[in-house]
Amino acid sequence: MQTLTCLDRGRDSGAYRLWVTITLDAVETLKASGGRDKLASSFLFDDNPFLVGVCNVLDIDVDTFREKLQTVISKSLDFKRAA
Repeated sequence: MQTLTCLDRGRDSGAYRLWVTITLDAVETLKASGGRDKLASSFLFDDNPFLVGVCNVLDIDVDTFREKLQTVISKSLDFKRAA
């Protein structure tokens, strides 16, 4: 999977801060929709060099991030069903 050179400057770059904001918005949107928002899901789970770049700067494995995100969404759905 390709990464982006615009994120190579690390956490201080404007591009990095922009993509972190977009990533957080996608996570919150997907969680709020119970995993049904197609755009957020596509951004987070499809081949996405921007997400890979954000994870690389944070020293997070993108596959592990996706697995944990899926777990959080599943638990959130279970909690809503039980309520």
